[in-house]
Amino acid sequence: MKKLLVFGLICLAFALIGCGEDNGGSGENGGNEPSGTLDELMDQVMEAAEIPFPVIRFTREQLEERDAFAYYLGTENLNIADVLVGDAVITRAFELALLRLEPGSDVNAAITDIRNGLDPWRWICVGIGDPDRDIIVEARGNLIVIIMDNEFAQDLQQAFRDL
Repeated sequence: MKKLLVFGLICLAFALIGCGEDNGGSGENGGNEPSGTLDELMDQVMEAAEIPFPVIRFTREQLEERDAFAYYLGTENLNIADVLVGDAVITRAFELALLRLEPGSDVNAAITDIRNGLDPWRWICVGIGDPDRDIIVEARGNLIVIIMDNEFAQDLQQAFRDL
């Protein structure tokens, strides 16, 4: 009887593990959300992608002061827990943004809103030549990355996926 009870508990444990939520894989809304502050994660992504130019960072408070959510994120209608935006200090079409959405947020809807609202020519003198290739919006868990760059977009994307 004792063996049957232990066997039943083991089966139950496997069933619960097997039925758990799986964000699976990398790419759009895939993989587990990496841990760490947005500053730490941005440092890791920038370092792994070997970005050779200086980037200024804007926090949520700075974006609120400048009323710049739509400018950098493509929309103001996001349920954001935290955000950090990196913009090139030099004249270059570049953005790297990390957004952590509130738990329970619709990540896929947020990705669609962001993607549809981003302006590939917002820098006026420079822009993203191939938006389909060089504008990337994807998530790992509730962490969304926005990447806009003509040269390093795929490197930044891979660095984000490797976090």
